[in-house]
Parts: sequence; structure tokens; C-alpha cells
Amino acid sequence: MDDVYRYIDANRDRFIAELKAFLRIPSVATDAAAVRVCAEKLTGALSEVGFKTRLMPSSGNPMVYGELAGNQGAPTVLVYGHYDVMPADDVGSWTSPPFEPTERDGRIFARGVGDNKAQHMAHIKAVEALRACGKTSAPIKFVLEGEEETGSTSLPGFVRDHREMLQADVCFAADGPRHESNRPTIYLGCRGVIGFELKVRTANRDVHSGNRGNVVPNPGWRLLDALSSMRDAKGTVAIEGFHDDIRPMGEEDFRLLGALGFDGAKMGKELAVPELDTMAAREYHERVMYRPTLNISGLVSGHGGEGIKNIVPATATAKMDIRLVADQSPDKIMALVRRHLDARGFGDVEIVVHDTMKPSRTSSGNNFVAPIVAALREATGQEPVVLPALGGSIPQYAFVEGLGIPCIWSAYANWDEHNHAPNENMVVELFIQAIKMSANVFHSLGKA
Repeated sequence: MDDVYRYIDANRDRFIAELKAFLRIPSVATDAAAVRVCAEKLTGALSEVGFKTRLMPSSGNPMVYGELAGNQGAPTVLVYGHYDVMPADDVGSWTSPPFEPTERDGRIFARGVGDNKAQHMAHIKAVEALRACGKTSAPIKFVLEGEEETGSTSLPGFVRDHREMLQADVCFAADGPRHESNRPTIYLGCRGVIGFELKVRTANRDVHSGNRGNVVPNPGWRLLDALSSMRDAKGTVAIEGFHDDIRPMGEEDFRLLGALGFDGAKMGKELAVPELDTMAAREYHERVMYRPTLNISGLVSGHGGEGIKNIVPATATAKMDIRLVADQSPDKIMALVRRHLDARGFGDVEIVVHDTMKPSRTSSGNNFVAPIVAALREATGQEPVVLPALGGSIPQYAFVEGLGIPCIWSAYANWDEHNHAPNENMVVELFIQAIKMSANVFHSLGKA
């Protein structure tokens, strides 16, 4: 594979320039025009390296599909990625404009560079390098969606409707940040997520807090009481049945966690959270991979501007998310939330669910794990980190349940990519390394 790696190094400037061209497209999932432009450009990029491509409709944003023949008898690899990006509303917090990719300190700064454009671009450039050097690969299918950041709403139905077209032996994808060591990283699953709001209304308008205070109920206090009922003094979720379906950790889970380090002092300093200083590695990783969460991401009620406004507000809203672990069901969990609130007299608290994604996990003993780990090791000279699950949420279940195949992910972005935040970035050398890793994975699986 040395000739492939030399080709990648020789073309690095062009690869970076092509990546930047994609990054200039502000393909936020809700921007239909920008999404279309990005999808068409990706279709062209796949065609240029030899794929038979189709830009396909879905119930939402278009799907980019590509198919490339490979070694007969080798397993077919389905590659997933997403070309939509998070909004960049907080432009003032960026050091450089979010949709004008800028290189500094060995990194490319732009919205979507780590999540997920550089990661699926690495797969495409890997195929180019293999074909340019006359190397064979496994048969490869690509599916790139434009709604991952809004819950991949259309993907499960698209997979179900095109099951025969998408059928493969394994799904291999790249997303998320690497382990904090920035070594090559494999993860085998993810937590699921439910994004929802709790809403309280106590009047049809805001009223004067002197004239109507103690008379008109305050929705802020009402909402806080409801929220407080949902966890105990130690921070444990107190919703009955919330933990019932969690898949127990097995011997292999404990073995994998035992191989993972964690520098709590470093993270504590970086985030200004001193409680992390003494957190043990196993405790940290269990919390992130194996335990569900109940999170408040925003609270809104009354006046939020400068100064004070003496009112009793009419409404209060909590924006929330629940991260689910293997075997938990979004529908069942939300039914438990409703039952909990009703049982405690909070029947007036409205629940509005915005998006859900199921958790999923592939066994570390799956037959594809070892060869993919070996391919990453050979491409980098480093021992990959194998994570049982990602703390975040990705639509793995769409392929595991929809196609009945295992999913194995590699995280190509740097540990501190700042995805979903200002100054999202990708270390340039890790992007080039990612192309080499994908090339070796596709070539190695093609020999199977």
C-alpha cells in the first residue's frame, strides 16, 4: 500500500482544496437550496472516482447513492455519511467565518469539517487513490443523507424502501471525535436520543407581578417543580421504569473499558469543571457509553433581556434531551415520562417530542471488527482504540435493523473538533491519515 500512501501525500493540497469547496456550502438541513447544491456536488465527486451514482428523493432531503464494483466474492461494504451540518447562528463566537474554511495552527476551521464532511470525503478520496494505483477493493456502496443533524427522519424509511439496493455485508462509516489520545478509534455503537420540550401555560398573557402576583400561578415555578420530581437528590433519574430495559454490561464490555484511559484533570482544566479531576476512567466511560441521561438544554420563561421586568409570565418551557442506551425504546421512555408527570399531579405539563433516534450496538466479537482494526493499525502504525459505544447518537439502527447487518464506525476527527460549537475544526494531518485508513480498510476487506 506504500504507492497508495505516496499518491495520497502527493495530492494532499488538491484533496484539501476540494474539501474546502464542500465546506463553503452552508448545507444546514433546513436550507433546501444549499442542501441540494451540496448533494449534487457530492454526486459528482463520487462519479469522478468511478461510482455509478444516483441523486435520490426521500421523504425529506435528497439521498446521494453510489455503487462501485469490487473483487468478486469479497464482502460488500456500505459506507454511510451525512452532508448536512449544524447551524452556525453564533457567528460572533467564531474566530473566522464558519462557512469560509480557514487554515491556522495545522487545522481547518469551518462548520461541518469534522461533522461530517471531512470524514466521508476521506472515504471518497481513498477510493480515488486505490483506483489510481491499480489496487483492488471490496465492492462499495455509498449512502449520504442530509438530515442527520435533525434526527435522520427520512433515513429509516429510505433504507426500508430500498433494502435490496442497499444490501451489504457490513456498514462502515466515519463520524465523531477520536479518543482523547487522537489514536485511530473504532466504536461499535451509540446511544440513542429523544429531543423534547416540557411546556407549562398558566394564563393567556403575562401580568404585572405586583397587581397579580400570588394570584396568577407562576409557570416557571410550576415547571421547576415538575423537573425536580424527575430526579433525586443524588442526580439519579427518578422516573419509574426508566432503567428497566438497560442491557447489562458483560465481561467483554468490562475488558474494553479496562483498556481505556481518561485524564480527568486535563478535561477538568479545559472545561473548568474541577469535579472531573478525580473521576476514574471506568466511571467516566460507563457514564458516557452505558448509562442514560436526562438533560436540560434550555429554560425559557418571562423576560430574558437586559434589566428586570416585573411580570408573572404566562408560559415556561424546558428544552430537554434523553440519551438512551442499548435496548431502551424511545416510545416506551416517553410514555414513562408522561405517566410520571401525571402520577405526581403535573397533568397540565405538555410534552412536545421533536425527534428520536434508537440506540444500537454491534458485538466486539463480530467477524468484521478484527480485520478493520488491523487495517487501521497497518495504515497508521498505531494501536487503535476500540470503544463499545459512542456517547452521542448516530442512525446506526437504520442499518442494523433495516438491513440486518453489523455497523462499525471509525472516528476520524480530532478529539477536540468542537463539533456543534463555534470554531469547529479538523487537524489537517488527521484528514490525510483518514484517507489512508479508509483506503486500507477497503483494500483489506477486498481480499477477504
